[in-house]
Amino acid sequence: MEPREHRAVDVDGLRRKLAELTHKLRSRDADSFPFEERREMIAFLTWEVVRGALAIHRNPKNEDLLRSALSDVNNLMVELVMGKFA
Repeated sequence: MEPREHRAVDVDGLRRKLAELTHKLRSRDADSFPFEERREMIAFLTWEVVRGALAIHRNPKNEDLLRSALSDVNNLMVELVMGKFA
């Protein structure tokens, strides 16, 4: 069995996606997305951030950025569940 090939983590891309999603969920149009769709968007991005965090040993300089991104996606999920989005 060959070792699984790991893709490099695009931390800047993750932060950009997170900023775009945060903007989308806090916009006036946020209520146009059903709750389940908003939850899935956050969950998908959370998985990408977690995957990056699991790969941190290959590039420890990104640790702080990934830790911050993980905190941010967690906060988005809390806001969604607590009903702070439209």
